[in-house]
This record gives sequence, structure tokens and C-alpha cells, in this order.
Amino acid sequence: GASASGVACATKLRDLDKESEIIMIGADDKLPCNRCLLSELLSGDKTEKDIATKDLDYFAKQNISVMLSTTVTEILPAEKSIILHNGKKLQDDKLFLVVGKSGFIPEVPGKNFHGVFSFYGLPDVKLICDFIDKNEVKKVVIVGAGLTGLECCDALRSKGLYVSLIGRSTHVLPHQIDYNGAKFIQNLMEKNGIKFYPEKVVEEIIGSGKKVSGVRLSEYGEIPADLVIFAIGGKTNLKLALHAGIDTKPNGIIVKNTMQTSNSNIFAGGDCCIVNNLLTGEPVQNCLWPDAVMQGITAAHSMVGIKREYPGTLIITSSNIFGTQLVTCGPVSQPKQNYEEIIRSAPDFYHKFLIYNGTLKGFIMVGNIENVGLLRKKLIDKTTFQV
Repeated sequence: GASASGVACATKLRDLDKESEIIMIGADDKLPCNRCLLSELLSGDKTEKDIATKDLDYFAKQNISVMLSTTVTEILPAEKSIILHNGKKLQDDKLFLVVGKSGFIPEVPGKNFHGVFSFYGLPDVKLICDFIDKNEVKKVVIVGAGLTGLECCDALRSKGLYVSLIGRSTHVLPHQIDYNGAKFIQNLMEKNGIKFYPEKVVEEIIGSGKKVSGVRLSEYGEIPADLVIFAIGGKTNLKLALHAGIDTKPNGIIVKNTMQTSNSNIFAGGDCCIVNNLLTGEPVQNCLWPDAVMQGITAAHSMVGIKREYPGTLIITSSNIFGTQLVTCGPVSQPKQNYEEIIRSAPDFYHKFLIYNGTLKGFIMVGNIENVGLLRKKLIDKTTFQV
């Protein structure tokens, strides 16, 4: 894997070990980009070069071998080796898995019509942009009302397209925000000409000839579309780990705080992992770029025998959508009954704070987010907090 965690691990390994051979393998034909900026690539505000993380010259100077357009088909732990798609076998003393996730389209009738895409990685965005350029796209249906779906809506609306958003829940961002905060964002969406269909499921994708022409929703009917995008997250790529006998959960690879897996010679990082939630102590799937970098650095130390531990993740959702900044953290959508809820709102912002025994347990900030740094510190150090 050649994503944030893989790049961080490889470069830190070279910093710690000047002699060993380091090979970084990536399935894509280009070096990784910052996935946080994919919506800006979709909107046209940034280019592929703008969102790239490193170039090949950088790795050459670091004496790190990079193999692009290459996939690993099997891990052989007993032999300390891996098999590539071309049959070549590579030996390793230590292995770092950054297999990540892949976007997907669910098994919906009509999913194979031309003009139906997932929205997760750079290849997806390139396919969508190419389709828009080559076809007379005017109406878009986006499935998935999470952050990725909203960012996709914002990007395509900025290109002058008519956008409809389909969500299973009663409101947008059901896992990151409460109902009132969601209403604030949905009002922004309406002002930007985006139609939201809550509590709906796509039962069928319809088409004319080989090309998509719309979707049929549960308990609603048909919505016309020249382009249908599923922005519903990704599926963790667990096949390699499972076949290698590495301990996993249904949604990720189990790792210690050294990023070591159940195999002492194999480590893992990035959003394919299950890590500790700093707020709750519960195992969660990591999905944040800075955390992936920290995990890669931690793994590099562990791989060369230097003790270093990854403390866990503080899952913060942040974005700038429809001209407004959004930051949320903690169990804000389903707070515990004994949490005090303090809400501050005005026409241009909505804030909510969860308090327990005088300490901050979570927050929502939509608009006017100047104090986010302080709030994050209060969540971690658990010192007294007052609104």
C-alpha cells in the first residue's frame, strides 16, 4: 500500500535505517493523493498535481524502491514473502499492510448501466470527470448522505449541475451530527439548489439503452439522472490478511498499539485497521489522514525495534461544505442520557456541547469554528470546561 500510512512508514524507516532495502508497492499507476481533497478535484478547484503527496524523485533520493501498478495477490507468512500479480515473489523481514478500502456499488438492479460510479478514490473521480466531459450531464443523483456524499454534492453543484441527494436516515450526516445541526446544513443545501430525499433507498437504477436515465426510490418513484454516484464509503480490503491467517474483525485488521498484527513480523496501518477510540476506549475503524501518518511512523519504529506506541484516535469530522465550515467530535448524534447538552445558535452558526461532570465529551460546530483547537485539547486532557 502506498497511501498516507505507507508513505509515512517508508520515509520514517529510511530515517531510522539507512541500509535496509525498502520497497513500497501501490496498485494505482500514480503515487498517492490526499483523499481529503478529492472533492476539490471533482469540482475543478484543484488538479491531480495539487493533491499529490510525494513524487517519484523524492523516493529515489531516499533510496526507497516504488512499484506502481502492482498488486499483491498472496502473503506467505511462513516463508516471509509475498506474491505479486505477475507471479514474482519478494522476500521480506518485516511487512507493513496499508491495504485500505475500495469504493463499491451495491447490488442494485441496473448497476451496470453506463454512468453509474462509486466515489471513494482517485480512480473513481477520474472516471466521473471523464464521463461528465464526454456526455451532456445535467442531472446527478448522489446516493449517501454522509460527509463524502455532501462534499460530492457541493462539488458537482459548483459545476452547475442539478443535484439530488438520497439518504437512508432522517437527516444528513446521521453519524456525525444531531437533527438540528443537520437541518442547518440542509437549509444551506436547499439555498444551493440541492434536493434531499431522506429515508429513501434506491430500489433500481433505470436506463435507456446502455446508459443510465434515473433511479427508482422506495416509496417515492423515479428521479431522472444522467449520472448516478454512490458515495457510501468503502469496503475494507481484508482478503490478504484473512488468507494469511492474521486476526481481523469484520471491518478491519486487529493491531496492537505498536501497530503489530497477530503475526509478529507483520504490521498494519491506515483505514484497514481497528484502533482504540481515545474518547470511549472502544475499538473503531480509523479513517483520518493525520492518524494514518502517525500509525505509519509508529510502525516504522516498531519494525526496527524502537519502542513507540500509537495512543489511539480522536475521530474528528471536519469539512467546508456549501460555504460553511463544519467540525464535529464525540457521540453527538446519540449522547448518553446523563450528558448535559448546551446549544448555541444564530442564523450563521449552530454549536452544541456535551458536558459530563464539568468536562467536555463532544461537540458540534457548524460555522464560526475559531475555538476548535481548544475544544480538541479539552477532550483529550479532560480538564474543566465551560461554554
